[in-house]
Amino acid sequence: MGQLTPLINRANQIQDDEIRAVVIQAIYIVPINTWSNRASRNHHLPDERREWGSRLHTCRVFDAAVFISELYGVSNIQLDIIMAGALIHDIKKFGDHAQYSYTRDEHPFLVRELVDSINPDFKFKEEILLCVESHMGQWTVVNTEIKPATFDDAKNGPMARIVHLADCLVARFAEVMGAKEQKRM
Repeated sequence: MGQLTPLINRANQIQDDEIRAVVIQAIYIVPINTWSNRASRNHHLPDERREWGSRLHTCRVFDAAVFISELYGVSNIQLDIIMAGALIHDIKKFGDHAQYSYTRDEHPFLVRELVDSINPDFKFKEEILLCVESHMGQWTVVNTEIKPATFDDAKNGPMARIVHLADCLVARFAEVMGAKEQKRM
């Protein structure tokens, strides 16, 4: 599937064979409209609000997460965890079967079932899922209530925080840069 090539190329950068295999299978297993849908109706850059915007957003989050990881000086396995989390962070954004045209609030928590269906016991699963389940940061919704994610870098390392920062930066880039430009005028 040529449409998935940008995602698969990024997944192939994951060094750990087991993590890479789970991520690639997850990318292929979800309906194609997971990737062909727009990333959102607002917040995201204009090109992410069009067809294939979700794929573009995911690629940008991956690239931003790798860049931030270099600044943090993370280990190779931490980088693999970050890359995996970045690639699957929105994989259930439109529901279990990509049946919705809008973002499901609980989408970070739907990823666990998908990952378990691929390989319930692979190493670093919990670390990757922590990245996914906390990528919404202060906007995390659990059972219709906002429950901000907390980041404990001392306990869990910087991986979840990096995925959150990358997603937030990419999703809010236009707002951040627009606000900056407004202040300069």
